[in-house]
Amino acid sequence: MHVNAPERPDRDGFETITSPKQVAEFLRKLQTRNNQISAQPAGFPETFTTSVLQVDAHNQRMMLDELVPTYGNKLLVPGTSIVLRGHSGGIRFVMKTEVSEADNENGIKFYWLPFPALLHYQQRRSAFRVRVGLGLNANARLSLESDGPELTTELFDLSAGGFCVMLPQDTVLDLQHGDRLASCKIELPRHGIITVDAEIRHVSDHPRFGCKLIGISFVNVAPDTIRQVQRCVTFLEREQMRKQPNTG
Repeated sequence: MHVNAPERPDRDGFETITSPKQVAEFLRKLQTRNNQISAQPAGFPETFTTSVLQVDAHNQRMMLDELVPTYGNKLLVPGTSIVLRGHSGGIRFVMKTEVSEADNENGIKFYWLPFPALLHYQQRRSAFRVRVGLGLNANARLSLESDGPELTTELFDLSAGGFCVMLPQDTVLDLQHGDRLASCKIELPRHGIITVDAEIRHVSDHPRFGCKLIGISFVNVAPDTIRQVQRCVTFLEREQMRKQPNTG
């Protein structure tokens, strides 16, 4: 049995699995790796955490563990639609299915759900970039020289390898491809401030919006700083998934 899936995610780079055999293979990887999955019941704004306990390829269904926090389990009854999102082995995914059976063993709840008709996935780049959402304090202070003029702007996106900012067309700094930036100060949303050297990788003009998009790579960054950035990227990714509306 298949159920209708959400519309194709509104992002570039997503592919879609429709074959039940391929869906089963993907779900088995989630089970083997014990990946945590974000679960959002239909009509409920909050997301919960679960995991795949069993994959029944013959009957085209999967078993999910109980939701955490546990009060979310009151929402899951047969017929409840649910959107599942997460990432595994460098691949992001999203799918929609519904609860067909709800049961428990020794007080621990579990659920059977049919395979999704469509499973959307996105192969992650080596340095996956994630947008910085509105409402999150995230500024970058840029300077071509350690004691030169400094420009403060909002962070547009972030990855373990660098970041991107949008600047007005008439910005006082004439930034060009290959320019080195000394001691950039990056405010990571809810993850502190880092100071790094960096290099301009690309400059794109957007006259319609009166701005330039500046792509910047980190240079010789300490491993501890990279880990700090990676934690922030994971946080931003979760925030992005949490705010996605249910579709379908």
